[in-house]
Amino acid sequence: MRYSRGIVTAVIIVAFVQGVRAQPGPDRDAAWSAFTGWFRTAPLTRHPLVAYADKLKQDGKAELDVQREIGVLTGLLSVRSDWIGIHFDRAYGRPLTGDPSRDGFSTRPSDLLVDSIKGVKPGAALDAGMGQGRNAVYLA
Repeated sequence: MRYSRGIVTAVIIVAFVQGVRAQPGPDRDAAWSAFTGWFRTAPLTRHPLVAYADKLKQDGKAELDVQREIGVLTGLLSVRSDWIGIHFDRAYGRPLTGDPSRDGFSTRPSDLLVDSIKGVKPGAALDAGMGQGRNAVYLA
């Protein structure tokens, strides 16, 4: 009896997931193309999907359509890599101003790092791939 309920439950779940997948939604390639086109020139002030959702709403898209498109884009971000080059070119391919609001990140070392090494004798340190390099510059 328990075995039968488990099978019935599994069948219902699979049917539900297939039904959700079958529902019409934004064309994945068109959604990706529109997002990456926007992303190339968008301000680097906040999470890109949040900012893009705001843009879609301003363009007059219904809330449910915005949620579906952001869901599609979230999935695509995890399996596509062509957005990474766009991000790195925008974040690191321009001269820094020292103004976090314009640069998109702070150039000051982290307070945690500064506090952690107070009083420590100078020596070797390893900061491997920890971000923009602000802490590595401080350690140097």
